[in-house]
Order: sequence, then C-alpha cells, then structure tokens
Amino acid sequence: MEPLCRKWPCMHGPEVALWQRFLSSRGVYSGAINGEFDDRTYDATVEYQRESRVKPDGVVGPATLERATRDGFAPPSDSPNREHFITKGGVELSSLDRQVLTQVAYSYYLWTGEDLTVTSGTRTPSKQAQAMYEKLTHGGIPSYFYADHTAYEEILAAYDDTRKTGASEDTTVEAMTKVIERQVSRGVYISRHLRGEAVDVRSYDMSQEIQEVLKEAVGRIVGDPDRHLIQESDHLHLQF
Repeated sequence: MEPLCRKWPCMHGPEVALWQRFLSSRGVYSGAINGEFDDRTYDATVEYQRESRVKPDGVVGPATLERATRDGFAPPSDSPNREHFITKGGVELSSLDRQVLTQVAYSYYLWTGEDLTVTSGTRTPSKQAQAMYEKLTHGGIPSYFYADHTAYEEILAAYDDTRKTGASEDTTVEAMTKVIERQVSRGVYISRHLRGEAVDVRSYDMSQEIQEVLKEAVGRIVGDPDRHLIQESDHLHLQF
C-alpha cells in the first residue's frame, strides 16, 4: 500500500478518517474524525511514531504502516473483504445496486466505522405502487418529486379515483400497479427503483455530520451528491 501521506499536509478522505480512528484508539489523538490530515493528526502521527520507535516524520509510510498493522490497524483495501451494508425487509438489489453500494458503503465505513442500512432497492411495479400509496396516504408527494409529471399524474389519478369509491388499500395499490405496469411496457419508469438504479438508505438515526460524510462518499464514487442523493423524511434516496 502507498503511504497515506507523502508530503504533509496533503490528504483528505476516508483513508485519513480511518487513520484518525486508529490514532484515537491508541490514545494519541482526541480530535474530530474529519478525514483531514491537519495539524492535530500530524502531531498525533508523530507521537505514535515516537512511541513505536519509528522515524517521527509525520508521514504514514511503509514503516509506520507495518508497525500500525501489528498494533491492529487494518489498512484500506481496493477490495473490501465484506459488504459494509445490511438490507432490511426483504430488499432486493440489482447487480448495479450492489456494485455501487459496495463502493459507497466501504467509503462510508472507512469514515465512520459503521455499515449502511438499506431499506429499499430494486422494485417491482407492485412494490413501487405500495411505496407511492404509503407516501400519498401519509402526507402526500410534492408535484416536483418525480421528473416525469405525466407518469406521476396517471398514477395519482388511479389512487384518487379508487380511494373515492372507498376501496381498500389492496384494491387501490392494485389499480396503481396496473398503471405502472402499462408505463413500464412503454419504457416509462416513474422511479429508478424500477430499473435497479436506486436504493434507499436509512438516515433518521444519522446526525447531520454523518449525512455529510455519506454525501462525500457518494461524491467520490457516483458523482455530484446534489443530483444523486435526495433527502426524504426517514431515508436518503441514492440514484445512479
């Protein structure tokens, strides 16, 4: 592995956050886990090197990494040894979902030491209808939420028309499902979930700071987080 920092100050990112957590575990660093190789991180690195009888140059090079590995540090790898996300409630993932999630979740894990919780992945038309039914029933969906307004209005009409008759939830969802199925047959997808190009990540238990970490991970792996990551009430919608 290449040194984390050949010339200080130089590094920013999840690898540095991982190093900061290690330094914290050794009792030589008490700053924020912010992924910045700043003065405090540099000083803590030098302190660790002195304690470990490694050249105290503040550079996380081969000798420092070798000693740190013996002390329990796990250097980041291009290929994580496991998936750093868990799925809830029978979530299904497309191959693209899993590929993107593996990279984003690993970057997030290096920053935080935590795994992501995925609450929704690839959806069938019936699952998409159920998701939209729940949103419409509990507060509604802003008209701008879906890019294809025509497709949204068709599904909304099925919801409204069926509800007016006093129909049950199952009947309403079935009517919405039929509309979504017709749309898909025409190549129209109200949501990227239907194409296996989106996942929902639980966020209600994430602080704002941790959400920013996830945004940074998305920016590094997928691209502009303002375009690919959308905040909803209890989750973050990641599309790619």
